[in-house]
This record gives sequence, structure tokens and C-alpha cells, in this order.
Amino acid sequence: MEFTVTNDFYFGYSGGNAILRGMPTHGVAFSIGTPEAPSFLSIGSIRTREYTVDGEADLVLENGTFSAHLQNAEIGVSHYTGPHDYWAVGKLDLRHSALQDFEVADSVEIGRGQQSASYKRSVGRVYFATGTVNIATNLLMGDTLAPSSALLDLSGTTVTVGQQVELWPTATVNTRLRGWSAGLEITSRAADALSVSNGAVINVIFEQDPADLEQRRYGGLTLAGDRIALCTALHADGRLLWDTSALSPRWAKKVAIRYDAVEDVTYVGFDPRTQGTLLLMR
Repeated sequence: MEFTVTNDFYFGYSGGNAILRGMPTHGVAFSIGTPEAPSFLSIGSIRTREYTVDGEADLVLENGTFSAHLQNAEIGVSHYTGPHDYWAVGKLDLRHSALQDFEVADSVEIGRGQQSASYKRSVGRVYFATGTVNIATNLLMGDTLAPSSALLDLSGTTVTVGQQVELWPTATVNTRLRGWSAGLEITSRAADALSVSNGAVINVIFEQDPADLEQRRYGGLTLAGDRIALCTALHADGRLLWDTSALSPRWAKKVAIRYDAVEDVTYVGFDPRTQGTLLLMR
């Protein structure tokens, strides 16, 4: 069975609740857009007028495959500039779907809103399973006002961003490493390619030992160039954290902010190929 959206897809566009959890049968192929005609994806966003109800839009897909070719995507975003007391809440949960493609020609916004005391909140939550997400330009998350929040939760997912990752104070990125490198990979060398405001946090969570001791890197958050100074500063004040509690002691002690001079990238993790010296005595 196939469920195909060829036009722009607004889910929960007009206020109130819009909930889709699971699919009516196993093996459903859910797709949005095509490479030739990418779509616009909006989940739980307020766009042009004041709504008269609070609402939540949850798109939770299970037991099938998911493919998206998008121009832009927004989850839990408010574009409304006038005063209002209502909130935009959107969730995209693909943890139990097979991620085939997620290609974005422009940008992705999660949990962002107008910065005004008259605005109630924006909440955006995105969950990905193992796979690859490609964002050509920017990943923009969070705003400045509580109780807004923006969450990107990556379970073995690599998210490649071509220009800038901007995390405002209400943003959280969780990367769960399950044997292989994952997380944000920022390919731009611009000075502002990664911007993490105070209050925002990137968590790199090592849930398993490396699955392949021949992989060059086992880690999360990869940045082009030598960004040791930036990552060290982010770690010092709690904006970049890592959890090694699930790793074997020999691996846990290796986790650090590292620069790979051969590939000219900075990352959080280690090279599994360097296991130290084993001395056998007879």
C-alpha cells in the first residue's frame, strides 16, 4: 500500500488537533514530494491569523517506510506577528519507520515563533531513526521564550546541513549513537556555521560500543575544519555534552573533542582503530 502526497502538505494547518499515529496496515510506503517537484511540509504551525483554540499536530508513522523530497519543512512554528495567546505544537515521529529519503532543498525550522511577550509558545519535536537526512541550507531551532521548546532526537541518524545550524535558547539536539557515527554533520566552513545560544544544548549519547573497529570515527556532531576552540567553549558552559555511561571503560575514556587532520573535520568521539598496545607475556 502507498500513501503519496505530491502537493504541499499542511498537517494541522487550521488549528485544533490533528493526530495520525501508525498506519492501517503493515508495510505502507508513505512519501511526500518527488526529486523533480519537492513539496513544502508544515506540521502544527500557525501561519497567517490568530487561532481561537490551542491545538496539536502529531504525525507518528510506524510499520512502513517514509520518504520525503521537500523544498522546506517546519514543525511547530508560528509565523503570526500579531498578539495572541495560542500555541503551535507539531511532532514528526519516524522512530518506528524505515527512513528511505529525507531531502530538503532549502531549510528546516523546528519550534520557532515570533519573539514577543504576547506570544504563548511554539513546540516542535522531531524524531528520526537510523538513516540520513540532507538539509541543503539551514537548520533553525527554538526561540527565546519559555515555555517554547524545540527537540531534534536522532537515533542513529546522520543529519547533514550545508550552511548553518542555529539553536536558540529553547532548543535541544539529542544524538544517540548505536554502534556507528551519527548526528549533525555541518559541511560549511563559515564562522557562524554552528550557533548555540545559552540555554540550548547538544547531547551526544553513546548507547553502544562501536560496531566496527575499522570505522575511522565513532562520534556525533561533526564540523568541517578545525573547530576545537568552538566545541571546547560550548562544552565548558554546558551547551555541548556527552554521555559515555553505556560504553565499556576502554572506550569511555577515549571520548573527547577531536580534530581529524586527514579529513579536516572536528568531532566528538574517538577513532576505534586506535585501541592501544596489547602486550602478551609467556
